Amino acid sequence: MTEQLDDQPTHTEPHHEQSADAQRSKQYVQSVHSSAQPHTQPSRLPRSGKVARIGAHGWIPDQPGAWAMALMPALTGFLVPLIGGWPAVNPGSIITTIWLIVCWTLCYCVEFTGARWLKSRCAARYRPPVVGYAVVLLLAGVPFVVLHPGILAWAPAYVVLAAIAAYAAWRRRERTLWANAAAVVASCLMVDLTLFYTTDAPTGIPTISLHGMVLFQCYAAVQFGSVLFVKTMIRERGRREYLAASWVWHFGLLALWGYGGTRALAAAGLQTQRGGLQAALLIALAALLLARAVALPLIARRRPVPPMITGMVESVASLVTFFCLIAVGAL
Repeated sequence: MTEQLDDQPTHTEPHHEQSADAQRSKQYVQSVHSSAQPHTQPSRLPRSGKVARIGAHGWIPDQPGAWAMALMPALTGFLVPLIGGWPAVNPGSIITTIWLIVCWTLCYCVEFTGARWLKSRCAARYRPPVVGYAVVLLLAGVPFVVLHPGILAWAPAYVVLAAIAAYAAWRRRERTLWANAAAVVASCLMVDLTLFYTTDAPTGIPTISLHGMVLFQCYAAVQFGSVLFVKTMIRERGRREYLAASWVWHFGLLALWGYGGTRALAAAGLQTQRGGLQAALLIALAALLLARAVALPLIARRRPVPPMITGMVESVASLVTFFCLIAVGAL
């Protein structure tokens, strides 16, 4: 009771002291409120009409492995006739094929930025790269189509593959096996187109040669095996079904190239006097790919394998594949 009485003002205190205390308390509250206003008020201001910008990573594809998968088949179809000294190669065909590779690179950039835009449900911040690359692609691609209208015969196939990629991005399932398979087919078909245009820059409909078919099959087998291997190391690490699929795929590739590689080369007209060397290159490549597909997942069971190490191993495997298949086609 005494503590409660001490907290209450006594009747003997002057009235002006109570008023002064109340005034000071009111001024203190106002000062605290006014000092807080500059910090809280701007956060409530709307940022109307402004769109957040994305950095360079939104414009430039940042996956080295995807770059390799997209461009190496196209470059192989261009380099095989040059290194092999095919007589049909001429300056006009070289320029035409380089032009085609540039257009294909822009197509990949449109696909990369478009997939990110679709995944974001068409967010405005991801739209500028898509529009920018699409405009550049039109500027570079329309004149090519005008001069080489026969390439439009391949448009239906690529429209279907592009639709699959767009659907996968919209559903945010671009990492599924069916979406990866569509991307592999799209990139590997380019070896047939660049091989066709490098020979003599024809104006007719691009056809699939036996050389192109063999190189397409080799690249498709290697790249889909790469998809399975990377999944066993990162996204699907520890899942036995993916590990089994990767091992079966790579064992089958070694068996196919080891047993039927020479016959396939002969049937395609690729086997020359150095046919033994060509077959040996395919067998060595398949053995190397199998070794990395078996060894790294087993190592990852005992100790962590960073994604960077997986990426470095796969980059080496891609380069070895690139040079091996160029040698097989050019020897």
